[in-house]
Amino acid sequence: MDKIAFRKPRHISITVPENVYNKLAETSALEGRSVSNLAAYLLENILLLQSITAEKVDKVDRRSQNRRSSEMTKTEFTPTFKQL
Repeated sequence: MDKIAFRKPRHISITVPENVYNKLAETSALEGRSVSNLAAYLLENILLLQSITAEKVDKVDRRSQNRRSSEMTKTEFTPTFKQL
């Protein structure tokens, strides 16, 4: 499990639109948890998902940069018919 889950919880206060609060309240009641607990759970998970997505995008970017670099290197050093 992620180290962040074992750190001391911090308290924050946020303001959300009424429709967001109503959906949080409805979902938390269905799940048997508090609105605060559900909000914290959702925030933690969306940040984790965002982090994972950013890492994947970074890997893809690095791979495509390496490919472009490799292709440029090949074309730079491949003599054309005119050069021969």
